[in-house]
Amino acid sequence: LNFDVCALGLKEGEVILIENIRYYKEESKDDEDFAKKLGELGDIYINDAFSCSHRKQASVHNITKFIKKSYAGPLLKKEISAINDIRKFINVLNDNLTDKMQENTNLIQEISKCKTEINTLKSNISQLNEQVKMLKLASKIDGNEVGSTKDVKLMINEMVREIDKCIALLNK
Repeated sequence: LNFDVCALGLKEGEVILIENIRYYKEESKDDEDFAKKLGELGDIYINDAFSCSHRKQASVHNITKFIKKSYAGPLLKKEISAINDIRKFINVLNDNLTDKMQENTNLIQEISKCKTEINTLKSNISQLNEQVKMLKLASKIDGNEVGSTKDVKLMINEMVREIDKCIALLNK
């Protein structure tokens, strides 16, 4: 590529179209001299190739050091805008997931508390059942109706009601 000849005879407002420089070793090596020669051909550099923007090549990377003004073209801006929209969407999803994870953590803690309360209720029911059995047994000692007194019968009935309440709570 003869850079000196390219600009000869160029009138103001005209444009030079350069052949595909991708195959020049200087291009792929991001050669500064090559980029400088490219930069001397114009006043403005517009990159409209999103797919190439990441490449460290003379016509993409180093040329910007040797040209007066560099801009992103409309297609490049559109791609960047789309990426930013996707990032915003991902951030919203992330926030929602974080909220849901916190809700699940809170729910797990509540379930853990309920399990503890259920185990306490089971223990209380077991104790009440034992007390009811003992009172019923005590009321029939030697054939005497010790439990026939009003107080013992009320106590047994109260314990049975408490057991029923506990069972109802467990079934909810």
